[in-house]
Amino acid sequence: MDFMRNCIGIDVAKQKFDVHGLHTQLDRQIDNSADGIHQCVLLCRQQNPELIVMEATGGYELALASTLQAEGFSVAVVNPRRVRDFARAMGQIAKTDKIDARTIARFAATLEPMPTEQIKENTQKLKALVARRSQLVSLHTAESNRLEHANTKDIRQSIAAVLKVIETQLETMDRQIAEHIQNMPELQQRAEIIDSTPGVGPTTANML
Repeated sequence: MDFMRNCIGIDVAKQKFDVHGLHTQLDRQIDNSADGIHQCVLLCRQQNPELIVMEATGGYELALASTLQAEGFSVAVVNPRRVRDFARAMGQIAKTDKIDARTIARFAATLEPMPTEQIKENTQKLKALVARRSQLVSLHTAESNRLEHANTKDIRQSIAAVLKVIETQLETMDRQIAEHIQNMPELQQRAEIIDSTPGVGPTTANML
């Protein structure tokens, strides 16, 4: 298949990311760090892509995507399911980080996803707060389940103490999220609209 668009696909992980330049067939693995992001910017300048595409990976992509956007590149952060569906349609079964980056680049050139809206610092912070709250909720659920099966007083007391700490942290996260949204007029307006829905409270509105 002849891909006319000059696109770059980036497969992002916690510790590293793999970069594939479609026109030059460049493959490069870079540390997911401040220095690595700087290297990626220099690499992308050399490639001069029309579009850079990466998958949403639970936040690991945010720093890289926002930096590339700030440098003037068109960046699309897409749902990983779209890329998986594309890979299956292309008959791509093998899976490695390098192959994933190539697949993402081909996905970019073939389907031409719309660039993602500029990722701002306050948006990154809000995403981090919401992600942390989700982690705390998971921890609370796990400890609550353990409490149900605890058969000694010492264990129950230990779990109850941990639950109290988690609940305190959840209250802190909820407060920080609410304060952050209040400082973002557009999101505050959205939250107020959602909150006006019967059965939906302020916390749920903020999460949505």
